[in-house]
Amino acid sequence: MRAPPLYKGTVCPLYSRPMTEPDIAHQWNEADFLAMLEQEPLPYERLEQELRHLYATGNLEAADSSSELLQEALAARGDLLVAVAWLAERLALRKDDKGLKEACRKQAEAILAGDRDRRVFLEHVGFDQKASVAESLRRLQVLLALQPGALCFDKTWGFGVVDRVDTFYKKVTIDFTRKRGHEMAFGYAGETLQILDDEHILARKHRDPQAIAEMVKGDPAEIVRLTLRSYGPMPIARLQETLTADLVPEAEWKKFWDAARKELKKDPLVEIPAKRTLPLRLLESAHAYDADWFAALGKERNINELLRAIRTLQQDEDVATLDAEAHAVLAERLAFAMLGAQGVDPAQLASAIMLAMALPETARPEDLDSRLEAFFDDRLFADCAVQLSARDLRAFIAFLLERDAERAGTMYERLIPVLPVQVLSEIMSALVGAGRESSAAEALRRGMNDPMASIDLLAWVAVNLEQAVAWGLGTQGQLANRMVKAMEIDAEGSTARGRNQLRGQFENPDWLQKVLGSMRDMQRREFLGRIRESSAFEEMDRRSVMGQMIKLFPELEQELAVAAEPEDGARARGPVTSERSYRERQLQLERITKVEIPQNSKEIAVARSYGDLRENAEFKAAKEMQGILLRREGELQQMLARVRPTDFNDFVTEAAGIGTGVQVAYADGREEWFYILGEWDRDEALGIISCETQMAKTLDGHKPGDELMVPSEEGEIACVVRQVVPLPEPIRAWAVAVAEVEA
Repeated sequence: MRAPPLYKGTVCPLYSRPMTEPDIAHQWNEADFLAMLEQEPLPYERLEQELRHLYATGNLEAADSSSELLQEALAARGDLLVAVAWLAERLALRKDDKGLKEACRKQAEAILAGDRDRRVFLEHVGFDQKASVAESLRRLQVLLALQPGALCFDKTWGFGVVDRVDTFYKKVTIDFTRKRGHEMAFGYAGETLQILDDEHILARKHRDPQAIAEMVKGDPAEIVRLTLRSYGPMPIARLQETLTADLVPEAEWKKFWDAARKELKKDPLVEIPAKRTLPLRLLESAHAYDADWFAALGKERNINELLRAIRTLQQDEDVATLDAEAHAVLAERLAFAMLGAQGVDPAQLASAIMLAMALPETARPEDLDSRLEAFFDDRLFADCAVQLSARDLRAFIAFLLERDAERAGTMYERLIPVLPVQVLSEIMSALVGAGRESSAAEALRRGMNDPMASIDLLAWVAVNLEQAVAWGLGTQGQLANRMVKAMEIDAEGSTARGRNQLRGQFENPDWLQKVLGSMRDMQRREFLGRIRESSAFEEMDRRSVMGQMIKLFPELEQELAVAAEPEDGARARGPVTSERSYRERQLQLERITKVEIPQNSKEIAVARSYGDLRENAEFKAAKEMQGILLRREGELQQMLARVRPTDFNDFVTEAAGIGTGVQVAYADGREEWFYILGEWDRDEALGIISCETQMAKTLDGHKPGDELMVPSEEGEIACVVRQVVPLPEPIRAWAVAVAEVEA
């Protein structure tokens, strides 16, 4: 005899008999029900069916009174766990009744009235706390199941076998895999433990570890099925985490999963999701596109789910072989989707149109052609393109070209100067593939002729630099200088992806090698100076780019040395920064080396296990991040080797410069203090500025009484140097303090 399911969770429920729908047409017979209560053994499943019928038909009074009779019969036979399990099921069936907590508590007391030892459980399941009544009953079932030899699972300690239940001291002793003889209070055990049935994969491993080990090697697909039956649906990443914890060595995961997936793809009862973030699941029956499926499709009102279902149908079935009734449902549902997406979600509308065009004529909505024509409008297409996924975008671009190559190609070329970089990349590939390279190049040149060409356009040029040069857009050096200028302006119309992609190219040593290698020596020196003075980069990013340039062309380091050489030999100390900022960079390097790079290595290993690295976006992203982290590690090492820390105690303070405080007075009567520290130092609230800022460079060497023009938000303005003093104590304290680095 089995009780109703204990609960639905990530770990196998105590009882897992599938629930069936009650037969509404069945007639209730109280006499038959009472007669069954007297039978030995108790026909629990038939009694349960009768009670489900009562709850389904709304006869709650008879259902509750009869349920209490069943609970009494179960308690009298000592089946306390089954009695409480039915009480929990009653609560689920009476989901419209929110006032059952006290009633359920009293009925639980009645069930346990004859067992003095286990009545103590009632004090520890949360009936008198904020726990819901359903949760309280779940905890009670867990405690009732804790008998010596029972198998359980805890998130912290893993698999366990109950050794002893002490109702006097109100605790249970469990031999866990990770800790033998562990004691738990009843309250904590009921809240955290999960009881395992005999078919759970951990229970089977406990009984016969050799058989499970052989299954891991010989039948990995069945191991995955068994895991899904035990834990429920889960994403592949979590499946890996679960299995590598106890069953599959981490180093063997890829081989295991490749073999398992190959077999699982052949199993109609296994649903492998298109996205790895979605759960892998077992189906109760093989998927069939029958009358029930089309009836459900006809009722579906969520447009995304509707389109997903039709796309899956097209992948699995030859739609042309379906009958006229099925075609009618498809036509009506797609018309519904198009109407709902019209004017609201152009990407949904485009997806519905592509699905409809792939169907036989008899399964297409009547107004399909007119809806398709609308997408030859520049604005509608552009709005749609930015919302589509990369796969759907590529398909839609090709779809319109196939529909009308001239109109679509001309529209794409008109849009080249204004498209975001991800759409532009797909458009350019499609135009070249369609034999329109010459006109696409001309459209690109027109866009680049605009002095305010978008960063997205320049980002595409940066990635396709050799192609851009071949099309006559300029030399690599000219284009790189233009990109720096564009980033300094950073037009509002640019996208974050375009800006990041363009800046990312400047941190790519291979890209820099091509650009700098195409320049003459003098051009490289000028380009280094441009980067050094440019506002397009944050200070650390600028240092990173210059460090890469010097690494590729070491002679450029002399250019920096000459540019930084002071007139006063007393100041020729080399690059410095405060002890605070130097330690901050050290901590950044330490975090990258000890935390981020090891974590990235794990992410690469997980992503690699998903297979097919050519189509594996997560693997590519993890590898790109690896490159970024390794470059940043090298850059920080180079920065820390080049710059030395100081406390500024021995700097000359007769004139403005590093290690001094400078007071300036403006024509409008305002006065301002600037404290000039090292290359990496900055704190606006305290007036601390880096010696690399334009203000510090302008003030450098000036003495009290000097009049000069200094930079401001409104442009250069006149001021007078009032005082030049050694750094005051609060500034010195800041310079040697230990800075915190964000995790």
